[in-house]
Amino acid sequence: MTSDDAMRTERDPKPMTETISRPILISRSHIRPLTRTLSVCALVCALVCALAAAEPPAFSVEALPASVVRTVPACGDTAVDPELDEIRVTFSKEMMTDDMWSFCQVSKDHFPESPGGIHYLDDKRTCVLPVKLEANQTYVLWINKGKLNRFRDSGNRPAISYQLVFQTAGAGGVAAAAAHVAPGDLERIKAENKQAARERGRRDREVYSAEQLREIESLYQVANKNWRTREAVESLEEMIGKYDKANRTGCAVLYLGQMSEGEQRLKYLERAVKDFSDCYYYNGCQVGGYARLHLAGTLMGLGRRDEAEQLLEEIRTDYPRAIDHRGRLLVETLKDR
Repeated sequence: MTSDDAMRTERDPKPMTETISRPILISRSHIRPLTRTLSVCALVCALVCALAAAEPPAFSVEALPASVVRTVPACGDTAVDPELDEIRVTFSKEMMTDDMWSFCQVSKDHFPESPGGIHYLDDKRTCVLPVKLEANQTYVLWINKGKLNRFRDSGNRPAISYQLVFQTAGAGGVAAAAAHVAPGDLERIKAENKQAARERGRRDREVYSAEQLREIESLYQVANKNWRTREAVESLEEMIGKYDKANRTGCAVLYLGQMSEGEQRLKYLERAVKDFSDCYYYNGCQVGGYARLHLAGTLMGLGRRDEAEQLLEEIRTDYPRAIDHRGRLLVETLKDR
């Protein structure tokens, strides 16, 4: 080979077509794994595309699990009446109510005795546990815990676990314990009453439309400008006639009782006690306790002392944590009676 031949050989290699023109042989054993791999990849890609196309989950009351918003007695209460015969647990949304609850025991000695008969109220949010309590006892129970999670919302989502702990008062009675509450405890009691007022107001949404609720508030505010005018009285009476289930109507009935005299005063105060005891002013003053206080005073003035004393005893036993419009415990006002 000459030098020219060598240079030509380096410069002119064989065409690439000669290298790759040979057929590539792939056996069936190679094809099957490749097919499976491609199938898995296609499935993964489809899932990724579907997830990318889907909207992110919305954060809403409906989408998230229920939470406990109120208990009776309140968690942390250290002066619960041992005569209390039921525990109430209210959730943030409607629940599954057909035998769906989990009151969980962590200590047999500190779990309330129950005669049975657990049930939900008509609001589908409040579950009632009948109990038999003892004086000077601390009680602890969980609302759902771990796998015991039968408290579920209407979408079958378990409610957030909640520990309820409270202590009953001594045999000397709740009124005595309430009369010696510390300032910090009083602030907590006022906060609990305000929360109960908001909860009672929310229940009206299940009875009345948004338009009706606006009219109720409008009628109430007409009277709120000046309670002693004829216009105020007519506005409140219209409320009573049209919306006899509303929380604001209970407050209106009590106000009319306070502003009236003679038989009219008795009529309104007695109706407030009979039909609207569960209503609240939004400052936390409950109609049930406050109406009894005013009715008792009226009956005392009429010489009907026994009836008045019965109402005052109901305040001591049934409304030991009720407050007036200034945030004072009603039982405090009974000391000198």
